[in-house]
Amino acid sequence: CSQSAESFKSVAKEHKELADAQYMGGLSDLRCGMLKQAEDAYQATLRANSNHAQSLSNLGEIYYRQGKVDGAKQYWARAVQAYQKLVAARNNLASMILQDMKKTADAKRWAELDKEAQNHLSSVLAVDNDNMEAYVIYALLYMEGSDRNRSRLDLATLLLDEGEKRNNSYAPLYNARGLLLMR
Repeated sequence: CSQSAESFKSVAKEHKELADAQYMGGLSDLRCGMLKQAEDAYQATLRANSNHAQSLSNLGEIYYRQGKVDGAKQYWARAVQAYQKLVAARNNLASMILQDMKKTADAKRWAELDKEAQNHLSSVLAVDNDNMEAYVIYALLYMEGSDRNRSRLDLATLLLDEGEKRNNSYAPLYNARGLLLMR
């Protein structure tokens, strides 16, 4: 029995190393803009480890770049399920939810989406409280619905102020501040 366990551990280690190597190849391809090769590498990674969160997240990025928004959302959701602390997938999901909020007229659905996006962004900031993208998306989230609740603008201001304390040269922060001032 102990020999079987050791054999299993050896095979599992080889699969993990194989999955990590395939992931790194995919990451290199993605950074070079070779989306098809990156997608193939990530799919191979998932055949070795179906819960490889970074591969799932990066597949979401590839699908998003290709205009396959529903596929991107599915991969990002799977990535978050595989690893709760994966900030890129959570930021991307929150951004997509924000877009959905802008399209809905149903107040109940809007509130559900708002809560879901806040959950993702709060989780990101709990893991990485210097994550500038999360501060900006969170501020944009609070700007939505400010026509019905002006106090959301105060929360957006606070988030942008906190972000600016961490990195005052992050360009999207200034874009968001401009949008805030327009409101």
